[in-house]
Amino acid sequence: MSLLDTHYHLDFLGGFDIQRAFLDRLWVRDVSIIAQTMTPTGFRTGLDSWLDVDDAESGLGSVHRWSLGLHPWEITSEQVADEHLAVFANQVERTRFIGEIGLDFSPRRLEVANAAFQRSVLADVLQLVMGAARDVSPAEPYVLSIHAVRSAGAVLSLLAELGGCGQTAVPVFHWFSGTSQELTALVRLGGYVSVNPRMLESKRGRAYIRQVPADRLLLESDLPSEPIIAHQNTTENSHVTGANTVTEANAVVLGRKHADELAESLRSTLAHISSLRECDMTAQVMANQARLYQ
Repeated sequence: MSLLDTHYHLDFLGGFDIQRAFLDRLWVRDVSIIAQTMTPTGFRTGLDSWLDVDDAESGLGSVHRWSLGLHPWEITSEQVADEHLAVFANQVERTRFIGEIGLDFSPRRLEVANAAFQRSVLADVLQLVMGAARDVSPAEPYVLSIHAVRSAGAVLSLLAELGGCGQTAVPVFHWFSGTSQELTALVRLGGYVSVNPRMLESKRGRAYIRQVPADRLLLESDLPSEPIIAHQNTTENSHVTGANTVTEANAVVLGRKHADELAESLRSTLAHISSLRECDMTAQVMANQARLYQ
C-alpha cells in the first residue's frame, strides 16, 4: 500500500499538464494523495476535470479522492458564504471526503469574518455532511479534514453537538495546535490528527504526537505552500496573488519535482513520528489510512 498524504492542495498546481506529471510521478514513488480544496466550486472543477481521464496505467487513480472544501478564509461575506453553501449542498454526495473546512480565530481572519459568523457557516457545513452521512456505512465514513486556528474548542463543540462523529463522520484535525485537554476530547470523539512538518517544529507538537493513540495518526504535507500557475508566457502576470508562474514546457519537470519533494517529506515525517514514539510506525500509519481512505 502507498503512503497517503491526507492533505495536499492539488488545485494549487494550476493546469492539467503539471497535475498529470505530478500524479504520474507519485505513482512511481508509491505515494497517493487526498486532494483538498478551498471552495466547493474548486472541488467541482477539479473533480469534473478528471472524470474522463484514463487512469488504468498511471497514478491518476488517486484523483477520484477530491475533498469538498469550504475554507474559513473564503468566507468573506454572508452573500459569498450563501453562494458557497449552495454549491456545497449540491456536491456533498459526490465524495465522502470533506475539506478543507473549519474555523480560524486568528486576529487577521476575525477582522474579515467574526467568530459567530464563522461558527454559523461551519455549523451549516457540518449539518450538510451529517445529513449525507446518515446513509453511509461506518466502514466507509465521511472523513473531514479540519482547519482549526485558535479555535479547536469551538470546532469540537460543534462536532459534539451534531453526534455521529467517529462513526459515519470522522474528524481529522489538519495538524493540531489546541490544548492537551482538547486533544483528549478529539480522541474521545473518534477523531484523528494528521501530522505535517510544521507540527514537528514545536515542542508542544512533538508532545502531542506522543500523546495521540497510535491508531489515530495520519500523514500530511499541506503542500504546495502557494499556487503555481502554468502559462505559455513566463512574463504573464498571474491573477493569483503570490503565485509562481511557469511555462507549459516546464510543467512536466515541475510536476515531477513537486512529487519527489512530497514523497521525501512524507517519509521524513513518518521517520520523525517513529523516532518520537520509539517504534517503527509504518505499518500502523498504513493501517490507519486504509481504515479511513480505502
